[in-house]
Amino acid sequence: MILFLAFVWINRRLPGMQVLLVGLLLNLIVMAVNGGWMPISPEVASRVLGDNVQKHVNLGSRFGQKDILLPAQNMHLAFLSDRFLLPAWSPYQVAFSAGDILIAVGAFWLMAGPPANITEPKRSSE
Repeated sequence: MILFLAFVWINRRLPGMQVLLVGLLLNLIVMAVNGGWMPISPEVASRVLGDNVQKHVNLGSRFGQKDILLPAQNMHLAFLSDRFLLPAWSPYQVAFSAGDILIAVGAFWLMAGPPANITEPKRSSE
């Protein structure tokens, strides 16, 4: 995450990078105050897996690649946690955060926006 933050900071003048940077910072803040992991509630995790997650994962244990399973009352900055879900009809179920949304918007803006102003090298007159 630190390398990604450095990359975004270096390229912050590109279109969309400032939005991406805010999303990245939101994710880093919520992870920092929750022991270095992105918190996810058992209710949201159960909706992703389709069954009772607590049968397989204990509260306070890691869940997936980057999450930690915590009840909402034990989360710090719960409103920034992985709490949003794709619609039920989507074949790909995943939980995501407000920071993830901003990262996606910034990345889309970067790729779909106009090209950055790149100055052409000066040509010598012949």
